[in-house]
Amino acid sequence: MHEKTNWQAGLLLSYNGTNRTVLKASFRTKNKRELAVPKAKPTAVKAAVKAAVRSKKVVVELPRARRTNTERSSETRRKLFDASISCLHEFGYAATTTAMVAERAGVSRGAMNHHFATKVDLMVAVVEYIYARDIDIYRESLTRIPQKDHMRRLLDLAWTTISGDGGQAVLHVMLAMQGDPELRIKLPPVINAISEGSRQGLRSLAKASGLKNQAVIDASSVLHLAALRGLAIESIISPDQKGIAGALKLLHVYQDYLVNTLSKD
Repeated sequence: MHEKTNWQAGLLLSYNGTNRTVLKASFRTKNKRELAVPKAKPTAVKAAVKAAVRSKKVVVELPRARRTNTERSSETRRKLFDASISCLHEFGYAATTTAMVAERAGVSRGAMNHHFATKVDLMVAVVEYIYARDIDIYRESLTRIPQKDHMRRLLDLAWTTISGDGGQAVLHVMLAMQGDPELRIKLPPVINAISEGSRQGLRSLAKASGLKNQAVIDASSVLHLAALRGLAIESIISPDQKGIAGALKLLHVYQDYLVNTLSKD
């Protein structure tokens, strides 16, 4: 006689390997109780459990599904990215090390090296991660407002992302290119791809809002981005938040003037 154990939708079965008669049956509920089930054939036991669940006499606690390798890998990378952003924001690029990031992420050195062989590889991936996350913020925010107001909302959204922990982390990495030859080689293609994606996205929003002067729209994008990055750096080195708020108001005035002017063309 052999006993086998198998979970089926929270049901624990120990049965005879010869005629598959259930020797012991129980199932777990959300309040952590184990309820006994009469001995019977597995199909009969499962039917009894399903009937109990349908009648709402019990609620079966399903066993947690095992994560796939892809899911575990994605989770590890996310932890490393979030830890990198935290370290960059707190310590800057030069003082941030892969060992520091791994420790803050709760990830082993081996796992870190498996995903990112060098600090530069990690930091370039962090920039890509932040950009993808920011795009989600833009999309979610813009879907909540009328399409005609999208262009006017962009400045606030851009400042939220650029001045936040992620945006400041990107600034730390970008400014570090001057003193890091490897970063100076690997980061520009990523930044260029991000800039091109942003430019195309802005053109689409402008067209949808009835703004057609593409050359002016492209130039204003460069101007606003440079201004916001400068203000983000200013917010790091200066306590004058009132001055920064005043500068942002002035950018809003210019943006409104630009949108009103282009809408008349």
